[in-house]
Order: sequence, then C-alpha cells, then structure tokens
Amino acid sequence: MSYLYLEGLTTFDSRSQTYPINNHFNDGVALDFKDMFAFFQVGVNDRESKQVKSPTQIRTQLEKMLSLIPQGCSPILMASNPAAEAGNYSMQDMVQAIRQTAEKYNVAFIDNFNLFDKYNMAYFTTDNLHPNDIGHNMIARNIIKSIRSS
Repeated sequence: MSYLYLEGLTTFDSRSQTYPINNHFNDGVALDFKDMFAFFQVGVNDRESKQVKSPTQIRTQLEKMLSLIPQGCSPILMASNPAAEAGNYSMQDMVQAIRQTAEKYNVAFIDNFNLFDKYNMAYFTTDNLHPNDIGHNMIARNIIKSIRSS
C-alpha cells in the first residue's frame, strides 16, 4: 500500500521535528520509516504566500524538509510544470531554487518544468496551473524516465 501526503512550503511547519504521522484526510502518513523514496514537488501554490516570499525562503523550507527525511529514505526534488506567472517570484526562480537545493544536498532532481518548453499551457493544463490528463501523463513519463536513467 502506498500513501500520498500533500503539503506545500507554506503549510509545512518549519518548527517540526518530524513529519506529521497523519495527513488532513486521516488516511495516510507523510513518511513512514519503511519508505524508500520521498518525492517533493513544491513552489507553485506557494508563490502567493506570505510565508515564502523569495527563492531563499524556498531553499530554507526545502532544507528543513530534507532534514526530517528518515534514514534510508531517498528524497527526490521535482520542479513542477509551468504555471501562469503570479506572486512573489517567478517560476524560473522557483526551479532554480529547487535545483540548487538538490545540488547542495546531492539529492535527485527531476525537472518537470522545462519538459513543457515547446507547448502552450492550454495544451497541458486545465487552468494555466493544474495539469490535465495530457500534462499528468507527460509528468509521469518524465518521472519514470528520470528514475530509470539514474
């Protein structure tokens, strides 16, 4: 059985010493000691937050999240698909902050942002933010390809 835990940079409590043992839906855990991988795709919804106002704050929050990964669990940082520009920083700033954090901590990085360079957002999103079926399919294939090639 696998669990999905969804938490953005703005809802993550940086004072935490562990990940929550249960998500808000009461049906799964954030990370279990048996998990081999933890995927982090962050930044898009956080662009308009009051808590995460800069790429530096993205890196700080990611670093704290990475520090809580259970031993033996491999983190994978991912840049999300492009979205309409808004908020405190650009999508390019977000991608760069995630990539820099991955490099600093020598963890895997999957670029789901530049995957969509050649496409209009209407092709792969429902609302210039959330992926549609085509977008989800492209992201899934990119993740699988990245894992297989590592």
